[in-house]
Amino acid sequence: MAPWSLLADEALAPAPAGHDYLYATIATALATVLVAVAGGFFAWLGKRKLDSIGRSASSAAADAAEARNQTANTHETNLRDDLDEKFRAVHTQISGLRSDVADVKDDVADVKDEQREQRRDIGGVRSELRGVRDDARRLSDTVDGNREEARRRHQVVTKRLDEQGQQLDQQGQQLDEHLHPKP
Repeated sequence: MAPWSLLADEALAPAPAGHDYLYATIATALATVLVAVAGGFFAWLGKRKLDSIGRSASSAAADAAEARNQTANTHETNLRDDLDEKFRAVHTQISGLRSDVADVKDDVADVKDEQREQRRDIGGVRSELRGVRDDARRLSDTVDGNREEARRRHQVVTKRLDEQGQQLDQQGQQLDEHLHPKP
């Protein structure tokens, strides 16, 4: 059994006759000690909490003093007026930048339009170049065909000339023999 339950059992047991006063005094003393210990414990916890709150308050006071030091108005104009003036200046610069960006957008759109036009022009030039290449191929084929035809005709003409040259040689010999007979 736990020691606490033994104490509780003894405390709740009826006191033997004649000892009522003694038991009452002991119970009162125990209750007083218990209340004192509990009070001390809670006082210690409260002090710890108050110390923590005090440290937090000191830290907050130091932070507030630092913030006051950093935002203290040590010049002639009001801080709010200074900030408003700076906000207006920034707003003016942003408005100018917006205008510049709009101008750049317009310029980019113009460049894109010119690019599209150049692409169309380049496409037309490519198409014309393909046509010229096709014409050159056809012309080359025609020249090659004409060259072959000319070579063939040249052979025919050369053959005819050779044949006619032989006939003329024979006729020349016959004429020579006729004009200059051999004795």
